[in-house]
This record gives sequence, structure tokens and C-alpha cells, in this order.
Amino acid sequence: LPTSIYNVPLTLRSTVPASWGQVIVQQGSNIQTFTPVVEGSEKVVYYNALPNGGDIVLLDKPYPVPAITSLNPVSAFAGSPVFTLTVNGNNFVTGSIVRWNNSDRATTYVSATQLTASIPASAVASAGTANVRVFNPAPGGGVSNQLSFTITPKPITVTVNPNQSKTYGDTDPVFTY
Repeated sequence: LPTSIYNVPLTLRSTVPASWGQVIVQQGSNIQTFTPVVEGSEKVVYYNALPNGGDIVLLDKPYPVPAITSLNPVSAFAGSPVFTLTVNGNNFVTGSIVRWNNSDRATTYVSATQLTASIPASAVASAGTANVRVFNPAPGGGVSNQLSFTITPKPITVTVNPNQSKTYGDTDPVFTY
């Protein structure tokens, strides 16, 4: 079918809850705000949308800016395997994304106060600090405050064989790391 026919906006009508004073309509990156009208016993909104322009989302208010209060765990040893990071806070929404040093991580929405994210082994390969933030999408949304995740050097374990001792002139005992 020719795109000249199917790339023309269509006017759509949607019924919204009576409590909504404004309606935010998002399709792809296009965001519009409308005031609903009363038609009979319903509150409705009219808006334009493109066929094949993506999903349409109707909201009564913009997404909030998220806030982080804690991380679990708060640290890991350098060289640790992949792990799940739990991010606690508030104003999380479906579509919130955990950012580890400004890189988006696979995120699972648990609730408005908790997210989990998969942190790959490569993200904790060497000692240092990682910055953790949460991003909420538009409309509204934004980036949370930042909490630090500590990556500590891998400890060295020294095991000494109790049957070995050092006498002056003998060879050194064997240490196993």
C-alpha cells in the first residue's frame, strides 16, 4: 500500500477517566497535551495519530523524576561474575531504566519503589567506583540522583601449610594464592 495514503494523520477519539484534567498523548517521540471535553456522560479527548507511528500512550500526568535511596548489594569484588543489582527508591515506572556509569542495563520493574538490573561481569572487572542512576522516560521523567557502587580489589588468600617451617638456611615455605 502506498505510504502517501497511510502516512496521513488520523483523528482519534478516546474516553478518559472523569478525574483527568489534562491528557498527555504520546506516539513515538511525538508528545501532545490536550484538555478533555465532556460529551454526554463521558470525558473524551480528540488527537491526531499516524498509522504505523508506534504505540499510543495516554497519561493524565507526566512521569515523575525518579529518586534512588539505596542499592543492594552496595559493593562487589573486582572480577566478580554477573549479578543482580536491586535499586530501591521511589517514582519508578514501567519503562524505568537503571544506568550503570551512563550505560543502560537490562532492567526489571518490580514496583514503584524497586527495580532490579543485571550487571555483567565486565562492569566489575577492575576496582573502582560505578555511578548508578535511574532514568524515567518522557513525557516528564528524567534522571535520578546518583549513588555510588564500590568495586573493591579481589582479596588475596594466603594458605600456609602448618607442616612447613622456616629454619635459617632452608628453602622458603610454599604459599598458595
